[in-house]
Amino acid sequence: MPALDIFKGEVEAFLEKTGMAPTTFGTKAIGDAMFMQKLRGGREPRINTAEKIRKFMKSFKHKR
Repeated sequence: MPALDIFKGEVEAFLEKTGMAPTTFGTKAIGDAMFMQKLRGGREPRINTAEKIRKFMKSFKHKR
C-alpha cells in the first residue's frame, strides 16, 4: 500500500474516532483548515507536515 494511502487511513481513522470536523483538524494540527480537502483530493503532504500531524494525533486528548 502506498505511503499516502496509509497516512490518509490514519487521519481518517482519527477523525472517525474523535468526531473532529476535518476543518477543525487541519486548523489545530497545522493551521490549515483546508488540509483535509487537499489530502482527500490527492495532495501528498511533505514529510515534516505528516510528522507534525502524526505528533498532533498521538498527543491529542479526546474530551467528551
